[in-house]
Amino acid sequence: MSVVRRDTTRRWVTVLVAIGLVGVTPLLINARPVGAAGLSAEEVVADAKHSAAIPHDGLVEIEATLGLPKLPIATGNVAILDRTTRARTWWASSTSWRVDTLTGTGQDITYATANGRGGVRQWSFENATVTDVVVDPALRFARTDDLVPPQAARHILGWMGPTDRVEPLAARRVAGIAAAGARIVPGDARSSVGHIDLWVDPANGLPLEVEVFAVGGTRPVLATRFLDVQLGRPAADVLAPTFVSTARHRTTSTPDLLSRISANGNVPLPDRIGDLDRMTTEVVPVGIGTYGVGFTRVMVVPIPGRFMDEIFDSVSKTGTKLTVAGGEASLLPSPLVTVIVARTSADGQGFLVAGTLKPAALEAAIAALLVAR
Repeated sequence: MSVVRRDTTRRWVTVLVAIGLVGVTPLLINARPVGAAGLSAEEVVADAKHSAAIPHDGLVEIEATLGLPKLPIATGNVAILDRTTRARTWWASSTSWRVDTLTGTGQDITYATANGRGGVRQWSFENATVTDVVVDPALRFARTDDLVPPQAARHILGWMGPTDRVEPLAARRVAGIAAAGARIVPGDARSSVGHIDLWVDPANGLPLEVEVFAVGGTRPVLATRFLDVQLGRPAADVLAPTFVSTARHRTTSTPDLLSRISANGNVPLPDRIGDLDRMTTEVVPVGIGTYGVGFTRVMVVPIPGRFMDEIFDSVSKTGTKLTVAGGEASLLPSPLVTVIVARTSADGQGFLVAGTLKPAALEAAIAALLVAR
């Protein structure tokens, strides 16, 4: 009997628990008093950065209200950034893991494939489809597996720059564990990130909860936390389940439109826009530029001509038109990520520019980009 067939009963039990009992039990467990967790803020951050070797599994809740602007290139993948999602995660290593997004009718499964190129297999229970993504694109929309606490913590902490500050944060009970906390505060006043709060298991450094706040915000725009968690390596048949043979199958290396656009661009970009230097350590596709440092970053994605008119016309209807030398641009603000779509007057080359900068700072960056072109 396949793992998926054996998991059918467990699937519905998991969904019911996620909707009912799990919604109550953590409140009772986490209400217990929390003592000192015994780690400094610097130790919390260091342990979280090096937590990829800790095997575990657990139930996760992701609450996202990023308010990202709607773009024609966006797919259903971005919906996860503006809703509450429950997921079950199993982790053995960075090359052996599985994350199930729980839905009202079952689950969508994503797990790592052992192809050495960061590939994943995605199975949609509701649509009865299996998709093999043979290589992890350097630029794509976020998936659920990017947002469970350990992965989210490591991604975010990888952005830290030399001027960003680490501050102590009171312990908090997460999934029944008295978790040690730390706050990360951007050192650049132009950043749209207010602060990031992080809690880890003091016994091993496994990230248990992450909250990201926009500047001036009193509630996190992204909060991801374990509702329950267990340590130990998951079974092999759980990490790589066998799917029913009736599922429709396809293979791709570009799982969404953003990755397809980035794969087709090879437009020369300047080494500097304004006072933001182009990063050379980031692994991004040829023709994609990442500028800045720490939590003050801008990504520039050249847009092929066949997509540009549709994207620019769509943005112009809802965005704020900007007056910039060397071209035209429209800005779409959101609490955390500001997006500008622009094109040059000379040759009509289009750019999607997104960053964790306040709108005025990003507007200055796009003006510098168009002049540099």
